[in-house]
Amino acid sequence: MTADYDSRMTDQNEDREFRVMPNVAQERMRDRRSRLFMWGGASLLVGITLFAVFESPFVSSRTNLTLAWIAGVTVTSSIAGAYVLAYQHGLRKLRRSLVLILNENGLVRRRPGWPDVRIGLTEIHRLRESRSWLVVESVEPHRRIYVPTDVRQYATLKEES
Repeated sequence: MTADYDSRMTDQNEDREFRVMPNVAQERMRDRRSRLFMWGGASLLVGITLFAVFESPFVSSRTNLTLAWIAGVTVTSSIAGAYVLAYQHGLRKLRRSLVLILNENGLVRRRPGWPDVRIGLTEIHRLRESRSWLVVESVEPHRRIYVPTDVRQYATLKEES
């Protein structure tokens, strides 16, 4: 009976970690789509370049102007797409490096290179759920912890916060 009681007490005092686990299938599909987008843009630009280099005498100046516009839009959309992909990659990296610790004292967010943010369970003022985050807020001092919805055991964490 004493060993049973001791194991329950250590389980209650133990900190529980919550992390975002990578979704390999989803990331592989995202990588395929982005490669298809990039190679499609590169192929289109090579085609336009070849058409411009080996210009036929029967091609009108209006066709050349249209091709120049298509090339400009392709380059611009490729640059914008690269920025979007870099931003999304940064968010995925941030989510994977995030460690949330829940214990009897409160919720702690740990991230490499950043100070820990701690909100005691009695300090929680508001919980609100957005599209992909659960936001835990305290009143004084004002702190926020953003919990991604794709964190492992999200329902447990949300219920106990």
